[in-house]
Amino acid sequence: MFRINTLGQIKECHIDFTNGLLNLEGFIMKNHKNLKLPLDEQLIELYKVLIEQNRKIRTYYKQDNDFLFITRRGGMINSRSTNNAISKQLTKYAKEYIYQTLTHMP
Repeated sequence: MFRINTLGQIKECHIDFTNGLLNLEGFIMKNHKNLKLPLDEQLIELYKVLIEQNRKIRTYYKQDNDFLFITRRGGMINSRSTNNAISKQLTKYAKEYIYQTLTHMP
């Protein structure tokens, strides 16, 4: 699992669409080691849509960055309050997933 700070530093250039990989450089990872993760076709397509939407947001708000995950106004997600909001949502979704998984088990 990624730290929220790491998520906030992922840029569009870290996605290798040709080979289906997410290439994270050591300087953004807590352990300072490079990490390559495979991406399936569905996630690649979702990233393409996200990147296109991000470009529209950045253009509208006159932001100049290439972060994959941005604020609603096109900025970098690096504030403590943003990290807290993301943490809360991730916890909420994790609890829902666990509940759904447990309630649908045979």
